[in-house]
Amino acid sequence: MPHLGAGMSVVPELLVREVLLAGLVEVAGDTTRINEIVGRFDIDPRGGDRVRRWSEELRAAIRTLPARVRCAVGYPEDRAQAPYLSVVLEGGSEDSRGAVAGDVLGYHYYPRGDGRAEYQKVIGIDETSTVQVGAWATAPEESLLLLEVARNVLFRDKGRLYDAGVHEVAFSHGGDEPNPERFPWTGYVPVLRCTMTWTRRQTRRVGLVPTQASWTTNFSN
Repeated sequence: MPHLGAGMSVVPELLVREVLLAGLVEVAGDTTRINEIVGRFDIDPRGGDRVRRWSEELRAAIRTLPARVRCAVGYPEDRAQAPYLSVVLEGGSEDSRGAVAGDVLGYHYYPRGDGRAEYQKVIGIDETSTVQVGAWATAPEESLLLLEVARNVLFRDKGRLYDAGVHEVAFSHGGDEPNPERFPWTGYVPVLRCTMTWTRRQTRRVGLVPTQASWTTNFSN
């Protein structure tokens, strides 16, 4: 079955993870973006040479993120997986502003190679999905830095979400206190929420395009 346009097979969690994985590599090799991120963290009330050393440590940490960070759907299993970016579907629903279940989005025509063509009907539904990205680390400062990198990636590279079929993107943020029994090694997880609207599509084969038309009337000569 041919692929009829971007967005047919959007899986929100996998799409966000894909953008994050590609973006981590790009950030690590981009000095300008690293400077933008570190500029928000290099304030040290003790001043002096401590600020310079702190900034250098942060830059070095960002450059090694692609090799150190695990980015996956779901939560980390234990301390050994940190630092970790969790990608979790927080919720979703039909977007009543757009197509509702079963709406016809259009028709597509394809030659069969025998001089005939078949046409297919595309039906769909507009959906809104919120994906939560959590930054897990053993120290709050590292988790905040990790989330800031993820924020930089998703803000800068949201065009990749659009290319995959997403129509609109909105961001929000917050923080979670994980269950201490399950996650005793961390006490704070900053999170970024990515809310996307997109269209779920399905294609149905309708039949062959008619090669001629005929009609009858009730009139006679």
